[in-house]
Amino acid sequence: MLNKWVAAPADPAVAQALEKAGFPPFLARILAARNLTTVEEARRFLHPRLEDLWEPARMKDMDRALARIRTAVQNRERIAVYGDYDCDGVCATSILYLCLRELGADVQYYIPDRFEEGYGLNVEAIRRLRDRDVRLIISVDTGITGVKPAEAAREWGMDLIITDHHRPPEQLPRAYAVINPKQPNCPYPDKDLCGSGIAFKIAQGLLGRIPTEFLDLAAVATVADLVPLLGENRILVRFGLEQLQAPRRPGLKALIEAAGLHGRPLTSGHLGFQIGPRLNAAGRLETAEAAVRLLTTDDAEEAKRCAEHLNRLNRERQILCDEIAAAALEQVEHNPQWREHRSLVLAGEGWNPGVIGIVASRIVERHNRPTLVVAVDGETAKGSARSIPGFDLYAGLKEIEDLFEKFGGHTMAAGFSLPASRIGELRERFAAVAASKLADEDLRPRVVCDAEVPLDRIDLSLADTLAALEPHGFGNPAPRLFVRDVPLLQCRTLGAESQHLKMVVGVSDRPLTVLGWGRGADIRLLARGVRSVHLVVRVGVNEWNGRREVQMELEDWRPARSASSQRDG
Repeated sequence: MLNKWVAAPADPAVAQALEKAGFPPFLARILAARNLTTVEEARRFLHPRLEDLWEPARMKDMDRALARIRTAVQNRERIAVYGDYDCDGVCATSILYLCLRELGADVQYYIPDRFEEGYGLNVEAIRRLRDRDVRLIISVDTGITGVKPAEAAREWGMDLIITDHHRPPEQLPRAYAVINPKQPNCPYPDKDLCGSGIAFKIAQGLLGRIPTEFLDLAAVATVADLVPLLGENRILVRFGLEQLQAPRRPGLKALIEAAGLHGRPLTSGHLGFQIGPRLNAAGRLETAEAAVRLLTTDDAEEAKRCAEHLNRLNRERQILCDEIAAAALEQVEHNPQWREHRSLVLAGEGWNPGVIGIVASRIVERHNRPTLVVAVDGETAKGSARSIPGFDLYAGLKEIEDLFEKFGGHTMAAGFSLPASRIGELRERFAAVAASKLADEDLRPRVVCDAEVPLDRIDLSLADTLAALEPHGFGNPAPRLFVRDVPLLQCRTLGAESQHLKMVVGVSDRPLTVLGWGRGADIRLLARGVRSVHLVVRVGVNEWNGRREVQMELEDWRPARSASSQRDG
């Protein structure tokens, strides 16, 4: 099945206004497609400043929370930062723990064990903290569904401040304060901060300044948690990346070295695909303790030990993911009737619940439909879900929430638990929900094109202009440009197994390179006399031996003209 090529939706009037203001036509259209509707918004996007961060006090309950935290610090009350075990959770925990330690607080942190306690606040953990004489609990990246734990904290005379970014349920916990930009009646302009972004805002409020020392942690978490790289998130990542080029935090410096990135210019891609997964690995396979110690230690030797440990865990995680993904894909092959559904629900006894979210993402990449992957352990089951554009996963699961013991998440990702005996019912009912929301056409993979550019415009100047749109990630992907009817001069495969494709296009006195990673098999189609191609590419710069050359990375291609069509014409 051919991918469907679609133009990124952009208001033509906005694009025209930006073009009149001096932006190149292709850039004006890309900015309009990012929903930047005014010249001022576009300029702030291209030239972000730390001063453009919003005041934390605009967030509902922020002033109340800050006052309570200051009282606890002043009176030397024992404070616990209660985090989550993923990358965002450990970064948020580290930000707030380090900030409070800087203020002289009596502070500790607590992160639940994924396998023993599961996700979120739990009553037994609150009891443990009570027994440690904790008077104030501050949750980060979790807690918005913790109604019963909040009641337990009240009963035991503990104050609970919940800070979270996940979609709130209809009934909010009765906490001392609830900080979540998505909650009703919160006037905060930016609703898309991750848990670490909110922890950063609390630190900003407590310190009375922009806490630049935490930009590195906020940047890693923001990219890894797949929140849109727009607004404040873009600012945090842009300046956090600058800080990470020469990391001062011993833990991140050691992790960058362990990942083989020392001395290389770091990009958001490195954070999302190499740094984030290593921080995630601890909570996926054991407790997240090593990740928090890595991020909070001042000792270079301890940082090195923690980084090496996370590196080993990440390799184990990769092997586990490969094994479970192979088993899940085999289920799809052996049950062809499931492929008639507009969703997939795959389950396996003994699957590690720490990696099934990654497996779900792989299944989505292969089959392009909302996917639930469920790890079964006797009579209980835990699941992770991933979605496709156009299907609100949280809303879809909400329609069948009577099946779940717990569930939560957002539009593109969610987690849940349920009795193992109800997995069959989950498969059927979720399939019905997906069928009601998705048409067959929605399941066809799409390639979104941001703008059309003639081949003769693709040069270093255009590449440098596009670089101003970085950092790229969820919500702000690298622009995909459509280039029409491009002469194909030559093509060949690259790699030890001929797995990659190299095209040389254009004219002989100005050839341009197009690299198609993992597209080596396409050589068979191109060898059938294809003379020119339509391309969707990402344009960048290849720097080597002091030389800078424009280079295109292939997203997709189609034949425009072939030798046979020329003879027929």
